[in-house]
Amino acid sequence: MKSPEGPSDPVTPQQRSRRRSDRLEDRLRECEERFQNLTEHAKAGICIIQRRVILYANPRLADIFGYEAGHMEGRPFTDFVHSDALPDVEENYRRFNSAEAYDQAFETEGLHVSGRKIDIEVHLTMTRMNGVRSGLVLLYDVTARKRAEAHIHLLTQQLISAQENERARISRELHDRVAQDLSSLKIAVETIFEDNCPVPSTAAGRVQEISRMLQDMIATVRDLAYDLRPPGLDKIGLVRTAFQYCEDFQKRSGIRLDFHSAGMGDLSLDFDTIIHLYRLLQEALRNVEKHARASHVTVRMVASSPNVVLRIADNGDGFEVEQRLAAAFGEKRMGLRSMEERTRLIGGKLDIVSRKGLGTRVLIEAPCRKEAKT
Repeated sequence: MKSPEGPSDPVTPQQRSRRRSDRLEDRLRECEERFQNLTEHAKAGICIIQRRVILYANPRLADIFGYEAGHMEGRPFTDFVHSDALPDVEENYRRFNSAEAYDQAFETEGLHVSGRKIDIEVHLTMTRMNGVRSGLVLLYDVTARKRAEAHIHLLTQQLISAQENERARISRELHDRVAQDLSSLKIAVETIFEDNCPVPSTAAGRVQEISRMLQDMIATVRDLAYDLRPPGLDKIGLVRTAFQYCEDFQKRSGIRLDFHSAGMGDLSLDFDTIIHLYRLLQEALRNVEKHARASHVTVRMVASSPNVVLRIADNGDGFEVEQRLAAAFGEKRMGLRSMEERTRLIGGKLDIVSRKGLGTRVLIEAPCRKEAKT
């Protein structure tokens, strides 16, 4: 019995093959369109590198380096690296070629078509094209960000420098004027009855009490002046001033402190480095006194060319570093943040290692200039 719709039209193998080919072409066009939309409208510069040569570069990458679209393809990627950064970039590419898998990000310096240096952030991932190891690169121009960071760094440096200068001025005023005036007043009070007139015992006792109060005030003012700007930093140097501060810390807090230095005698440090290292020591010991509940602290100050290393370790309660940093930022408590900033200002590195119940170690490395004494 025949179907009421009649017999179906036969499809030849050639027609089936053509239909499959049409479907594949449609999918290929769709993939090409997606790739084009993805790469040509991306905010990141994108390129594919194979055997050191750029096979593909999107318009954003060409724009970053100042070229017209398509003018970077077929050239080695090293043509677009600034000469100052070439050794580091070559080392990264060597690791890329030797690794089983590679997915790394780093910052370096590119070469604009005009010849100027540009700051770039590179994300390099290993892939394969036609069975050949290839690199997929996402690249961002961070020149403006770097410039802003440098400007903020300079402003912070100027702010802290102004703060230190103001501290020095107030310290001199407290020491040379307020403390001296209080000393003169103390002498005047103690000699008020020197005319040998009979003095009631109550009045003499009152004079002695006022004299003791004035002496305490003088000591307080001098301590404030010392904390604001220790005169020893200019006169006897960083190590002896730091040692004296550690001794005072031990007497005041009751926490046993061991101080050791090595190799510091041959160093000639600029005053910015000296004052920042001293403030870092102060801040670290204040944190120990306020928060650590420690019974013992060790301070090490060592010259380890080309750096000076300051290490403060305690046996206190310890804390979770990342949590404390986040909480301090939210609560606008800038102790640890100020330590980070001071370390950056002298081109150094700050490492804080701590765990609850296991104490805390603060390690600061700052570059220094080493000179032999004559």
